[in-house]
Amino acid sequence: MTHFPGGWRWVRLGGICSIVADQVDPRQPKYARLPHVNGERIESGSGRIVGVQTAAEDRMTSPKYLFGPGDVLYSKLRPYLRKAALAPWSGVCSADMCPIRCAPGALDPACLCWLLLSEDFTAYADAESRRARMPKLNRGQLFAYVAPLPPLPE
Repeated sequence: MTHFPGGWRWVRLGGICSIVADQVDPRQPKYARLPHVNGERIESGSGRIVGVQTAAEDRMTSPKYLFGPGDVLYSKLRPYLRKAALAPWSGVCSADMCPIRCAPGALDPACLCWLLLSEDFTAYADAESRRARMPKLNRGQLFAYVAPLPPLPE
């Protein structure tokens, strides 16, 4: 058993995070103007969002998930590519992304993004996702991951 400094504890991601599941129609004007993020717009391993266009510019028609600033966007396809980013603004993302929100006071979103980009999480996600024909991490697998959680100020 690993011993941590005072205040640290083991937690399941599902106990401190949730997926923002508000689906919207990207053809509606108020959503068409928002930035659209998919897996191609997140740089592998860096946490950077690149080359973003609006939902209208990307000609999006199918429902998208609405996310807000501070949510963590995680690409559940081919998790070995390590695609996660901290959203700096509101936008919409594809169904192949998980917009994850940390429970208030539980975990800093930047720390969650770092965790999802880590080698340990990537090894876990890769092993779990190989059970499918197309490597994909599902919600249950994502939220079953157990991680050490430091106190929030730390």
